[in-house]
Amino acid sequence: APDKRALLLTRLSHLAASWGGKDNGFGLSVCCSDEPIGAFPPSATTLHFEFYAEVDKGEEGKGKKGQASSVTVIHVEGLDKMEKTPAKIMEDLLEQFSVPEEKQMLLFTYVRLAHGFSDYKTRLKSVQARLQALSVLIYSNQLTDSIQSLLYSGLLEELVDVLEMKGDHLMDIKAAALKSLTSIIHLDRNPNFPKLNTIIDVTGAASYHGFLPVMVRNCISSLTGGSSTPPLPLPPTSQPFPQPLATALFSFLYHLASYEAGGEALVS
Repeated sequence: APDKRALLLTRLSHLAASWGGKDNGFGLSVCCSDEPIGAFPPSATTLHFEFYAEVDKGEEGKGKKGQASSVTVIHVEGLDKMEKTPAKIMEDLLEQFSVPEEKQMLLFTYVRLAHGFSDYKTRLKSVQARLQALSVLIYSNQLTDSIQSLLYSGLLEELVDVLEMKGDHLMDIKAAALKSLTSIIHLDRNPNFPKLNTIIDVTGAASYHGFLPVMVRNCISSLTGGSSTPPLPLPPTSQPFPQPLATALFSFLYHLASYEAGGEALVS
């Protein structure tokens, strides 16, 4: 149903929204690192939410509309230190503030993120949810209004930074990062938002020693059991390539090669 579709896309947009980017201390690779909460700006665990609420104008308003809009600000610091669940915090906020129904899911998204950001495992889940939501929105061609804010300058570099990170526990997030890059390739069909050449640049696809070609060679070496003369010296504890990550990598290559510029970069 169109109504359910619109509701789902709105919620995905909330999940996919930028947290501030690398320039503001929220680069994806930093968020995926097991850093103490003190390494992040205070806004990481602060709820700041503004919305327009209709207030009764009283006697003066009679004969007119009788309603006026005023900005209401909800500002709560240290949500991660509250010994309440996000659902309970949300319940308390709705008792205290008359948040319009269409804004409640956005508010809950903020509450959940600020409440769980200081917990490393929860933060990783939030990163993965954000990347998957972004991919779905792009594939469903629903980014027309929010494309500039969701695909902000520097996002592609941040995705590559995540792929360069070490740690077996990050494999699912790396696969999600590759899927996001794969989906962004197709934005090249939109003449107002070409990203293909930027993806070729940030992944080093056109260079033998670029990040992407090295990753592909390491992946093939890992999947085939390696060889006596690997293409590049690999550390003794070379990370394995789980099937989801390998699948995401080859899917990315397939889609990159389906465009002339991408195919030429890989061949060169």
